[in-house]
Amino acid sequence: MYLINPTNPTPPRSVQSALIVALGGLSGIIATTVYRTKDAPRYLPGLSVSLGAQILLMLLVVATTLHFNRLNRLSREGKLKGPLEGTPGFFYTL
Repeated sequence: MYLINPTNPTPPRSVQSALIVALGGLSGIIATTVYRTKDAPRYLPGLSVSLGAQILLMLLVVATTLHFNRLNRLSREGKLKGPLEGTPGFFYTL
């Protein structure tokens, strides 16, 4: 829900929901290539890819949170040219 909440207009929110489902389905394709039978029982390549993806995800969440927090602060201080997402009174959900 972190990706969907900060989006105000309905059409972009619908596209983001569909994108989340599509990328979730892509994980099955990736899993078949990194968790190979010949790597059993430890599956080091698969676990390494999974760990790397989780670390990347955590870094992206931190960066996005800091960015949204900065935009909210600038909007509250009136330092932006216009309202966030084109909607007066809108703030990103953190």
